[in-house]
Parts: sequence; C-alpha cells; structure tokens
Amino acid sequence: ALRESNYNKLKAMRLWKCDMGDEGVRSVCKYLEMPVNPKFGGCIVEDVQITDGGVTSLGCAILGRTLSLNGYKLITLLKLDYNKFGSAGVEALAEGLCQNGSIRGLSLQYCDIGPEGAQHLSLILIFVNCIIEDLNLRGNNLQSLGFLELMSRGFRGARKLKAINVADNKIHEEERLLLELTRVFRENLTIERYNLSSNFFTDVGAKRVVQGLVGSTHIKEVLVTERCSPTTLEALEQAMGASKGKKGGKGKKKKKK
Repeated sequence: ALRESNYNKLKAMRLWKCDMGDEGVRSVCKYLEMPVNPKFGGCIVEDVQITDGGVTSLGCAILGRTLSLNGYKLITLLKLDYNKFGSAGVEALAEGLCQNGSIRGLSLQYCDIGPEGAQHLSLILIFVNCIIEDLNLRGNNLQSLGFLELMSRGFRGARKLKAINVADNKIHEEERLLLELTRVFRENLTIERYNLSSNFFTDVGAKRVVQGLVGSTHIKEVLVTERCSPTTLEALEQAMGASKGKKGGKGKKKKKK
C-alpha cells in the first residue's frame, strides 16, 4: 500500500514480532526499491528493524540483494534480532552486505548463528567500503572457533568498527583465542568496546585480558563474565582507568601566582 501510494516520508521501518516471514521481507524490499517519483521523490528509509518475524535464509537473500552494491544505499541501521535463520541466513545476507557501503549498525542477536557463520560475517567486515561501526552478535553460537575466525579475518580488515558484542556465544578461554584477542587489542586501533560477557571466561582468562590491555589506550570498555572474582574485575577496571588516564594526557598546568 505504501509503495502504490508513493508515500515516501518514512525514515524508519521497525517491524517487531510481526510474523511477516520472507514474503514480508520481500514487500519491504520492494518498497525500498520504489522508483523515484518525479513529484514525490524516492524512498528515504535509513533504519530497518525486522525482529522476531520468522525470517529464514530466503528472506536474508532477498534483503541482501536489495542492500548490495547496486541496490538501496540509504540504510544505516539493520536489525534482524530473534530471527532463527542461522549461519545459512548470514551467508545469504553476506552476498549483498559484503558490498554495502552505507550500514553503520548491524544487529543479529539470537539468530542461531554457529561457528561456520563467522567467515561470512568476516567477508562483510573486510569489504573495502564497509563502514560498520557497531556489530551486535549477542546470544548466538559462535563458540571459540567462530570468534577466532571473526578476530583473525574480520577484525583484522575492519576499518571502521568501534564496538563488538559477542556476549553469550559459548566462547571458552582457549590459549590461541586469548593470544589472538591480545593481538587485536594491540593492532586494531578503531575498536573501542568489547562485550565478552556471559561466556566461559574464568579468572585466568580475565587476567590475560587485563595483561593484553597494557598500552592499548584506545580501548574504552571490555566486559567479561560476571563469574570472575571481584579482585579480577577490579583489576580490569583499573586497567581500563589507566588506559583512559594515559589517553587523556597530563592535563592543564596550574598558573603561577
């Protein structure tokens, strides 16, 4: 109906718990692709949120095509939380998003994405024109293998990424993962916030995180599991405070009387 009436005043399409399925996604994409009307202009939507809507990998493929290199270019926020499309859906979505240069925020919380989905997320992040700043993957099933892939490929090539949320992804504190995380702290100077909470980190892993933060003055926040001891969490807070202090410089000198 919106497309047929040439209504183009919408800047956000927030469709929560609509049970719209893949055909609903198709309708949304047709609206985004609405031809420019000489009198009314074209579509101006910047924010698309389709949460808990029964979207499958087919819907992801449809959306991916619409947001690809030659598709709709105004979307800055895409949120598909609570759609159980899994790694197959991410693969389909990535076929388009790996050529997208407009999205700044991508949220795929609780979408049942497994370790094999990490390589497709990496492809999105390493695209030369990718400007994603905030990637929210809370509540998936990346596990250590998937997170390791995401760090070694995706974070290495991400040029604009500032915040990453992998809370509640069944990630364990394996040695190679901790080494890679420390490397990312040191080499990727754009990522400022890491949410690693609700994963399987003990005091041992959290202490390694604290050690890895030494000298990483660009990092503003690192969240680890609440299961760690108060002493370890305090040490993490102190490490973050030390980083902020170094970044802030010496401050103003007092004037002489």
